[in-house]
Amino acid sequence: MEYHQAEWYDAIARDYWHMVEPELRSVLAPWEGESALAVDLGAGTGLTTVTLAQKCAGEILACEPEREMRVGLMSKVTACDSLRQRVTVLPWAAADLCAQLAEPVGVVTAIAMFDHLSPDSRAQLFAWAARNLTDTGVLIIGPFYSDTDEDLTADGPGVDPIAEPAPHTVNATDPHLGDCYAQTSVGRLRYSGWARLDSGDDGDCWQMTWQVHQGEELLAQRESVFRVYPATPEELIAEAHAAGLTATRQGHFLLLRRSK
Repeated sequence: MEYHQAEWYDAIARDYWHMVEPELRSVLAPWEGESALAVDLGAGTGLTTVTLAQKCAGEILACEPEREMRVGLMSKVTACDSLRQRVTVLPWAAADLCAQLAEPVGVVTAIAMFDHLSPDSRAQLFAWAARNLTDTGVLIIGPFYSDTDEDLTADGPGVDPIAEPAPHTVNATDPHLGDCYAQTSVGRLRYSGWARLDSGDDGDCWQMTWQVHQGEELLAQRESVFRVYPATPEELIAEAHAAGLTATRQGHFLLLRRSK
């Protein structure tokens, strides 16, 4: 994957993160003050890393394989003395984490990134978690949203495959660009994110487009294609169970722990 939009990521993700972050804080509440090692997998520009560090008191490994995204991640970490002392930024994907880390881990967050993992990669990560989570440790994945954005509950309805929230349709009429899922202004410029899901014989791909406008003038446009591997929460629960993990649902998240 190549995140050509990395310098604009935080601007375009702003509204999405404002929706996700309060619920993630609630999910992390039982591990507030956790002193064991924590991992933020798919850390991106560090939005989740900062929240994780505010909840957990121990060392954190922020793992992000994309160099462009690590620029924002490293900037957030080095701007705060507390983060700089506790957070290590690593260029690891999930496979690297599984191969190189054998220490006990108290919390692992994998937020808005799980659909990037192939079935084999998911199986590898679940097996790693079953080996390395502490007795009270947790792997947190999600969020999961349905078209109707119903909360996941233990007895609630099933939801659609992993996806971003239903896009905020902003002038989404372009058949090439797909749906405009986010739009925000920073100073004089307007930043827009577009997404189109293409399904083919080789699997599903997100066609992502990011635009910068000043007024009605298009100043810049960048595109990336991401291969994704959609799976329902029910499918992920079954995969995790086969690896020795027990799943519980809280809001839009799955919490995976070692089976007793």
